[in-house]
Amino acid sequence: MMAVDGAAARALGDLAREGWRRCSGKQVAPVAGTPDRWPEGLRSELQDVPVAIARTEPAHNGFPEVREVEALYLDAIRAARRFIYVENQYFTSARVGEAIEARLAEPDGPEVVIVLRQQCRGWLEEAVMGALRARLIRRLRAADRYGRLAIYHPLVPGPGEGFVNVHSKVMVVDDCFVRVGSANLNNRSMGLDRECDLAIEARKESTRLAIAGFRDRLLAEHLGVDSERVAAELARTGSLGRTVMALATGERRLEPIDDLEQWPETVESVAELADPERPVSIDALTQEFLPVTAPERSRVNGWGNLLGMLMGIALLFALWRFTPLREMVAADAVGRWAETFASQPWAPLAILLAYAPASVIMFPRPLITLAAVIAFGPWLGSLYSLAGIEIAALSGYVAGRTLSRDRLRRLGGRRLHALSSGLRRGGLGAMVLVRLVACGALRPGEPVRRRGTRGPGNIRTRYRHRYGARADRHDGRRIAGGECPGQRR
Repeated sequence: MMAVDGAAARALGDLAREGWRRCSGKQVAPVAGTPDRWPEGLRSELQDVPVAIARTEPAHNGFPEVREVEALYLDAIRAARRFIYVENQYFTSARVGEAIEARLAEPDGPEVVIVLRQQCRGWLEEAVMGALRARLIRRLRAADRYGRLAIYHPLVPGPGEGFVNVHSKVMVVDDCFVRVGSANLNNRSMGLDRECDLAIEARKESTRLAIAGFRDRLLAEHLGVDSERVAAELARTGSLGRTVMALATGERRLEPIDDLEQWPETVESVAELADPERPVSIDALTQEFLPVTAPERSRVNGWGNLLGMLMGIALLFALWRFTPLREMVAADAVGRWAETFASQPWAPLAILLAYAPASVIMFPRPLITLAAVIAFGPWLGSLYSLAGIEIAALSGYVAGRTLSRDRLRRLGGRRLHALSSGLRRGGLGAMVLVRLVACGALRPGEPVRRRGTRGPGNIRTRYRHRYGARADRHDGRRIAGGECPGQRR
């Protein structure tokens, strides 16, 4: 961690209060007239030095996107001459990886030493962040033609096979730049999560020595030696990697991360969804998996398709209204038929299966319910009817799931896509509203004939819904460099 006071501390307070205001709508007034609150026993490493604050803030509710964390990482990597030392919980950032890859390709580029966890915690995190980390490490090692990349994990004696959960977010470049903060080296911290880092650039010798001492203490803790020995070995070898190799002889040491699991490309592609660079809207996610393609030109004119559909509906309506079939669906005819029907052993199954085809051919389904009630009585008949309606709904949903969406979109066009997006977002409420609006549009006393639809299944509503860098600079009077125990837990 890094402790600051003065203008830097006041700026951090302003950021915290503004973040609280955006989240809660409540304004917290700053504390005025407070005395010096520097913690007793906390030794100050630096005094009267400029401190940079780098932020990540996603675009939200009219507030612009802020990517200072990413910009400062990229600038620091580009400016490095001898060493880039990094400790972080995650290592999946595509842009940071590209910047390091470019420096490794240079014949005289800097040495890069990265300290990470041996593995991610839990199978799910390993399958997501672990897969992305392994892919990035393999990519960097392939680019490391001059042998300047070293990636380690800490090993300590004790239970749990010495596993150390590295939680720090630290970067030291040469002896002239240090940053400590909340930002992980993953894509989320570059543009999705709200992050804040503090950074110091050496402008005088005392600052440079303090930054070098901070880095040496970090390495000394990992290697189980004192920082003076790290500094002496680094002066002798001129290499961070060779220094680690020379001192990593005890029980407490840094071990190379070599055992990288090879994950299938499909797993890596899905894992990327959990580590996005920016907030992902539902519409964008839908477009990713269900892209709206340009409708194919049909050989049949669109007006002809519409006319054919209308004629089919009119024909079905006329069959049940103006032909002898009308007598079959009269209430008295249904009653006589139901009495004979009830004696058949297959009658309950017929009721259960009748609703689905009735929806397709526009047969008035209330008559099926009437027949069930007459044949089996009010309670058992109602139960059979409800079960049959549910089977019909499920059948329509399944049919919608299997129907070609391209064909449906060609028939429905952009308006259908807009409607489907709205129904997906609205879920159960949207389905209820559609039902109410449809019923409300009928004239008083007009009978309701429900028509089967494949829409909800095809537009992917859920079945239960169908059913029912420029960083700001601030002067800090005193700065305490974070000791390693404060950075890992």
